[in-house]
Amino acid sequence: MTSPDLIPLFLSHTERRFTVINIRDQWLTEHLTESRHPKTLERWIRSQCEAFAGEGLLTRHQPSPRKTYYCITSQLLTQRPSEQNSAPPLESGPSLELAPGEGQDIRVHLSGELNAYRRTLLSQMGELEEYHRLKRAYPSLCDLVSGRVSQLLEDKYKLLGRTQALENVMTAYDSAA
Repeated sequence: MTSPDLIPLFLSHTERRFTVINIRDQWLTEHLTESRHPKTLERWIRSQCEAFAGEGLLTRHQPSPRKTYYCITSQLLTQRPSEQNSAPPLESGPSLELAPGEGQDIRVHLSGELNAYRRTLLSQMGELEEYHRLKRAYPSLCDLVSGRVSQLLEDKYKLLGRTQALENVMTAYDSAA
């Protein structure tokens, strides 16, 4: 897990403040196989929020000693999103040379990759909708958001092509088996 993994969670709170617990619970909901103890995850998220606040990407509000809230800044929309939701590198695909008995393993692997691509596409669609909402709600952010929208659309088209390629290979593989 890296800091860019948290960015989509931060961006889902564009209109309101959030706590470390909000992000932790959202993370655990989306990553059901998380093996770390929730308190360990909470400490890691808190350190990342503080690091992002130090970089000016989040603002920190502490109304009481026991409660800290964070809000995203417009700088987060322009600096960090390029690290997220980009299409996976082309070299990440598996070799399609089949050894005896491994056909089902390849089918499962390809299916997993296809599902990962589809989840990323859905995430990108939600992100795109949010950028359009932000542009309508805050016209002053239009310039900041427009560049990211263009990059997101380019990444989305590349990912859609990869998804179609995997679907074609899987269809051909199934018909050959």
